[in-house]
Amino acid sequence: MANHEDFERLRSGKEAWNEWVSGDESRKVDLSGIKLGDCNFEGYVFPAYTDFTRCRFANAAVFANSKFIGDASFVEAQFHATANFRSAQTKGVDFDRAHFSGDLNLRDATLEGTASFSNCKFNNNVTASALRAKGPAFFHDAEFDSDLVLDEAIFGDRTFFDSAQFSKFASFHSVRFGTAATFADSIFKSAAWFEQAEFAGKASFERVDFLGTATFVDARFHTTASFRHANSKGPFSLERATFKKVPDLMGMSFRAPPRLDDLSVADSGRFRWRGNLDEAARYRYLKKLAVEGHDHTREQFFFANELRQRRCSEDKPLGRGAAAFWFGYAYEALSDFGRSPLRPIIWWVCSIVFFAITYGSFRPQGHACEWPTGRLLPEFYLALVHAIPLAGLKRTPIHELAVSCLFAWDGAVWPGAEILFILQNVIAVILIFLFVLALRNHFKIR
Repeated sequence: MANHEDFERLRSGKEAWNEWVSGDESRKVDLSGIKLGDCNFEGYVFPAYTDFTRCRFANAAVFANSKFIGDASFVEAQFHATANFRSAQTKGVDFDRAHFSGDLNLRDATLEGTASFSNCKFNNNVTASALRAKGPAFFHDAEFDSDLVLDEAIFGDRTFFDSAQFSKFASFHSVRFGTAATFADSIFKSAAWFEQAEFAGKASFERVDFLGTATFVDARFHTTASFRHANSKGPFSLERATFKKVPDLMGMSFRAPPRLDDLSVADSGRFRWRGNLDEAARYRYLKKLAVEGHDHTREQFFFANELRQRRCSEDKPLGRGAAAFWFGYAYEALSDFGRSPLRPIIWWVCSIVFFAITYGSFRPQGHACEWPTGRLLPEFYLALVHAIPLAGLKRTPIHELAVSCLFAWDGAVWPGAEILFILQNVIAVILIFLFVLALRNHFKIR
């Protein structure tokens, strides 16, 4: 029950109240269950514990620039008009099951301790731009019937919006979330705006229903982000979003392919030896989304990382999946999974040098060779000719002379020379094919 003396003292005015509180800040104030008409507590200082549980604020409730030295309870309080907590400072504050019929203003407020708005109902606009919540913040099962604006708010600890309902526009533009942000099982019936939001800890949007536009343009995720089994009924954008770890979109459904333009996802590491099967599945699902969105660049990136993550988790170096394992390594080394036109050309030039040295090593000692002056050495001539598919099939007189200079022993040509020529031809064909494939991928030629 409310303390009648506390109530009368509260009505005595700000200066008298603040002077009384300053005399002993450890006081506990009980105003539970009372009905307040016009109440302007702007600039009031409240002591160690203030209890407004089940209070009814019939008119505007103004707590702007007020300071709560200790915890405060507004559990099941009813605000029938505007509730103004702009620039207020609190320790722990509990609004569980409170009902806000008018607008709620938390702009520039500072919440030092735990802040709980679980099961709250907000009938009108909620403005909490530049809010500073330093402790855990709970919005479990909260209902936002009108617009919610949290632009540039900072949540330093865990933040829970799980099972919340957002009926109108919900803006989290440039919000910074601390150790964890959970929106699991929430419903966004209109636009959900997370543009330039930053998630320092784990972000969970599992089983969320995005019924309107959802945008994460320029959002940054510093660790795990999960959209598993979420549902998007409207446009969904991850343009220019940055994920330090591969996001989990497994089972997420889209009415239209999501926008992935300039999406940045962490690379799993070049020539990775041991991958992760779960992350391989995540990259595979992202690749599917890129294919559906005709985003060829992202498709190639996700495909490359899927193959890396399959190594030793699904594809073993020996036994099951060995062919895929070693193919992946070769594909990465020779052409960066079909994304680098330069790499196969470098390998092609290196193969010419290698085979020239190899051919030269077979030159018989003391063998006289009437090789025309001014031409390439015979070993380099053969290596260059057989590096060009089909060119080496034609046996010209100069070709025969080069072969006799290098492989003619006791008047007979060593039969193994043809095997070396065929081997170089095969390698050259593979490298030129990879070069053409990389060009096709680079210019998005279908």
